[in-house]
Amino acid sequence: MNAQAFINNVSFPKTLQEMLFIVETKDGIFDMESLVLSGDDLTEWTAPKWAQVGDICFFYHAKTAISSIRKLKKEFRLTRLEYTEKRCKILEDAFDRAENIYSSYGGRIFAIAKVSNNPISMETSIENSHFKSRVFAEMDGVHILSEPLSIDEFSSVISISSYGAITKISEEVYSRLLTLIINKNDVPKYVNDSIITPLRPIANTNYWWLNAAPRDWEFSAMKVGEEVWYELYNERGNKRQIFQNFLDAKIGDFVIGYESSPNMQITALLKVSGESDGTKIYFEMIEALTTPIKFNAIKDFSQLGHMEFFLRRRGSLFRLTNDEYSFLYKIVRGQNPEIAFDDNELIDGINDTPFTIDEDFSYNSVPKTKSDLVDNPSTGKKYPRDKRVSINALIYAEYRCEYDSSHLSFKRKAPPYVTYTEPHHLIPLSAYGDFDYSLDVEENICSLCSTCHNCLHYGKSDERDKILEKLYEERKGHLAKVGLEITLNALKKYY
Repeated sequence: MNAQAFINNVSFPKTLQEMLFIVETKDGIFDMESLVLSGDDLTEWTAPKWAQVGDICFFYHAKTAISSIRKLKKEFRLTRLEYTEKRCKILEDAFDRAENIYSSYGGRIFAIAKVSNNPISMETSIENSHFKSRVFAEMDGVHILSEPLSIDEFSSVISISSYGAITKISEEVYSRLLTLIINKNDVPKYVNDSIITPLRPIANTNYWWLNAAPRDWEFSAMKVGEEVWYELYNERGNKRQIFQNFLDAKIGDFVIGYESSPNMQITALLKVSGESDGTKIYFEMIEALTTPIKFNAIKDFSQLGHMEFFLRRRGSLFRLTNDEYSFLYKIVRGQNPEIAFDDNELIDGINDTPFTIDEDFSYNSVPKTKSDLVDNPSTGKKYPRDKRVSINALIYAEYRCEYDSSHLSFKRKAPPYVTYTEPHHLIPLSAYGDFDYSLDVEENICSLCSTCHNCLHYGKSDERDKILEKLYEERKGHLAKVGLEITLNALKKYY
């Protein structure tokens, strides 16, 4: 059966009020407890809006949950006189159970389930709940793993999203993740019978410019992963301007978020998360820009001279061409570099990043100051990878495998459908502390087919070394120019 897959990050209440709400109104059972105790029973859980019947859900208990438990225990000790003896007993018992659950499942993938009904959306999130999702789906076949998979075991395969409860899983990642699980556990038949397909087709993707009037709402007030709906009719019951645009927008379309007067600036990147239902359309915040792009900075570019927003102005949702979106996206990225925390996140991010086929790039050949380590909430400090830098490296290689340009590949799923290759840092970023300059430079990034890339990470040493030796000979001069002098033997030691 064809299916999609995702990881559900199960957290812990953030306040004592939320905790009391759970233990006093839900049979005294935490979300984690209800899941672990559900056995093969039906359960209802947060789900992505794109989920379908038969999709596979992996449950992960947040590594950060223990911090919330300890914080609330401390707060409880300081305020316990405010609670009745009965409530104190309830909370003390709940904390003990929470710590026991965390000791068994914290920071681990611990269960698998199958989506058994299409997701439903709620108008508002549940009051006093620590999860803010408004999309839920019934799931059955809940299977608790006898040997949960710790984040240390799978962090090289996929990073848990720090932006929301759901982490998407691609076909390749699913295969690798499932292999790790099967090495230690039996899995349900429905897992073995599932064939994972792309999360969504990106062919015929549309691009949009969405206006927000600051007197009513602002993108800058939204959180990443938050969803907002926009009404297709104004307060007088009349259709919005350019009404057809609202009907044409499809799930997965990319959106530029613009705040109108007096702000007059691009402040966000979004995507269409729910198509028109006749009254509303839904948008999900992908990124809040740290450096907004002012209107005056884009208004005079000839490349944007025929943009629908510039020609019509009156309206809320304006169509962008592929070239217009790509041009705007370049400007946005110039002021807001997009980072990834590991290779898998980097590759997934590039796959969802539009760039035009006629882009050009040449080496700068100047050492680059290295960035500081960045704290990733899921896995600790990581060296950031700039997605634009990796895209430049792929462009420079003309989307060919640099070990052997005759290696066959396929076309990317996202426009402009260039040949699929993957970026690889020849000197691994784990060597961050051994060099005075940045390793995240185009001169240190190779374009490789999936087979060669995986060989460098997982292949036998003799096969791996053949690839390394060729890449090194072709790169050593470029590496020296950016302050990354290294011998072949020293490079091999990093592998």
